[in-house]
Amino acid sequence: TASYFATTLSGLEHVLARELESPNIGAAGIREGRLGVHFEGTPEVGARAVLWCRSAMRVMELLDQRDDVNTQSELYDMCYDLPWTDLLESESQTLSVSSVLSLDRAMSSGRMRPGDWVC
Repeated sequence: TASYFATTLSGLEHVLARELESPNIGAAGIREGRLGVHFEGTPEVGARAVLWCRSAMRVMELLDQRDDVNTQSELYDMCYDLPWTDLLESESQTLSVSSVLSLDRAMSSGRMRPGDWVC
């Protein structure tokens, strides 16, 4: 079972959650979040979410999660340790990474940290 996060527009989280729990997709562990929905399932569930969710903008699979990442260097090391050769079929494939800063958390704590980003 893998963990996923599907992004959506503000206010559509409930709609996306209903789509994910439909028999067409069959996601489990559905939790509405800010601008998206967390869910779990097999790779087939992830693929069905990509194909059939009309309100999802993007479906992302969680590759790793660590609580001890506090610096840019530690974030880089975490990403470096991922089994990229298992995830990408050849060296000619490319990967796009974007980050979104969680301003709510940064403003409430008074500081920003690598854990505030989603890639």
